[in-house]
Amino acid sequence: MTRRTSRRTFLRGAGAAALALPMLEWTHGDVLASDGPPETLYLVHDHGGTVSARSRGGSAENGNGAHHGMHWWYPTSTSETLSAASLGPIHTGLVDDLVGKLTILAGVDNMAGATQGAYGGGHGWVNQSHLTCADMYRKTVDGKEEPDGPKGPSFDKVLAAHLSGSTPFDAIDLRVQGHNYGTVQFHGERMPVSSESDPRAAFDRLFAGISADPDAGPDPAVLRARARRQSVLDGVLESFNLLRGRVSSYDRTLLDAHAEHLRSIERRLDSIGGIAGPMCTIPTVGSPSDRDAELVGPLMMDIAVHAGRCGLSRVITVQINDVITSWLPTPYGHDLAHSLGHAAREVGPTGAESHKRADWETEILANRRWRFGLFARLLRGLEDVPAPMGTMLDHSLAMYTSEFSNAAVHSCRDVPFMLAGSLCGRLRTGRFLDYNTASGTAYDTTASTHNLYTTILQQFGVEIEHFGNGDAYFDGALPGLT
Repeated sequence: MTRRTSRRTFLRGAGAAALALPMLEWTHGDVLASDGPPETLYLVHDHGGTVSARSRGGSAENGNGAHHGMHWWYPTSTSETLSAASLGPIHTGLVDDLVGKLTILAGVDNMAGATQGAYGGGHGWVNQSHLTCADMYRKTVDGKEEPDGPKGPSFDKVLAAHLSGSTPFDAIDLRVQGHNYGTVQFHGERMPVSSESDPRAAFDRLFAGISADPDAGPDPAVLRARARRQSVLDGVLESFNLLRGRVSSYDRTLLDAHAEHLRSIERRLDSIGGIAGPMCTIPTVGSPSDRDAELVGPLMMDIAVHAGRCGLSRVITVQINDVITSWLPTPYGHDLAHSLGHAAREVGPTGAESHKRADWETEILANRRWRFGLFARLLRGLEDVPAPMGTMLDHSLAMYTSEFSNAAVHSCRDVPFMLAGSLCGRLRTGRFLDYNTASGTAYDTTASTHNLYTTILQQFGVEIEHFGNGDAYFDGALPGLT
């Protein structure tokens, strides 16, 4: 009996055969060929806020009272076009050469944090809502209501679940140890993320099986597997060519499209030893006892860069805890970083420590520049890797943020965000986007973290209309980014 196969069934099967062939890259002994590095999210969260004058309600201190009244996160110009000359004090000199690939945001509120808790800015409420945009479970401690975990995951874990299975690790979560009030990342409701704080442990787990010699080449077994895949491609292409003369012109168009897809796979397999191999290198890591932030901070960023270069994960995060940078000038003299942030409301002209303002400015600027410098190190590591659409940074989205703007009053209005990279041109860069429509010290915005994370998830292909709870000013993506 002759079994008839419909045109649609055959073409679907032919296409599936082509699409099922593996897309690989060098990692953990496997060879996968690709057009370039996979689009990856790098998330850096710096605990403890930045240098800002925002109140809990959003209006700004004018600098004539007890608060210093400074905004050192902002560019010095209100122009939408960023330039090296317009970067604020925290960024100046650290990312000048990358300014065209940056987007600085202002006027974005954590509305899930601002609308929950006793005063719209408690540590627990803001920490647990900053990346989750979620409602909180609640508990009573000593007669006071406290958060007891978010009712949903942080957006990075939503993305990791969406991309699950495409890399050896669904997510890589690292941490620079120091003072903190809990993680900002959650797998799901009441499920905090435990980030790795030991660089040696991170190194041993992530880079097992990867040669430290970039010239060592692939495993012979990997090359044999590649040859088998190549022979499969040859056979499929031959079948396509035989079939092409027996179908209609419309079907030939479909088959030609499939054949071109197969040829593109063939070209990528032939390119092994090009960009994919040299990209995957491993960092140098010190002994397990090197736990001081001065050493661990740069190490963790190097691990993040190399993990991305090796394609180990498409979601890589680093939490920088609220550290005192004792190896830098510390004339103000606080031994707790959060206290250093709180002092912003004491060094203004009428503040109790107005006489120590110069010392405070010297210390906190050095502290915040060092922390941001870790992000700059990450960006430079990605920028140093050439890729088909420019550099690895151009294929990525790196985000730097903190749960507070003004740490002195725990304000989660106008929280700091910097984005870097364009996800292969889908995000417009080189800009300062200020969503605050008021002037002077007034504040008026309709932008929320809900909208920013919705945009990011959508750009990575997550089919989502709105991320988080109902506390946002509006549902949907943040306008102006794409």
